[in-house]
This record gives sequence, structure tokens and C-alpha cells, in this order.
Amino acid sequence: MLPTSYQNHLKSQLNLAEYLLLKILIHLLQSIEEVTLEKLANALPLAIKFQSRRKRIQRFLSLPINKDLTSKRCLEISRKVVLT
Repeated sequence: MLPTSYQNHLKSQLNLAEYLLLKILIHLLQSIEEVTLEKLANALPLAIKFQSRRKRIQRFLSLPINKDLTSKRCLEISRKVVLT
């Protein structure tokens, strides 16, 4: 589980679909040893085509979520957080 402070901040910055996708991606990042966009798309549990999952992840990662919260910082946080 993400710490409550992270959850509250992310919920205020993202819509529900984006927030849920982020939670899934964090879980996948922790379970896949060598992360690539293709591996994430393969593991993403959505009932859509591979290319659609890949494009969805690409679009999500390119969102300007918050100027203070960069992609690098998200990855650092996700590595530290243990999801249950």
C-alpha cells in the first residue's frame, strides 16, 4: 500500500482512472526485474490490445502530473514503497 500522504496527494492530482493506472504500474515496477515499456504493457491487466496498453502507458508517463513530482521521483518512491 502507498503511504496515506502519497495517496492523498496523487488523488488530488490525478483523475480516478489515472490514479488506478499508477497504482497498477507501481505494483508492476516492483514485480518486474528489468522494466521496459513492452514488459509493462504485457503485464498490464487490461482487456485491450498490446499496442493500446503500450500507448496508454506512454501517454500516462508523459502527463504533467505535478512540476515537483518528476518521473524520476515517482520511480524512487515506487521502489521504496512495498505494496501489500
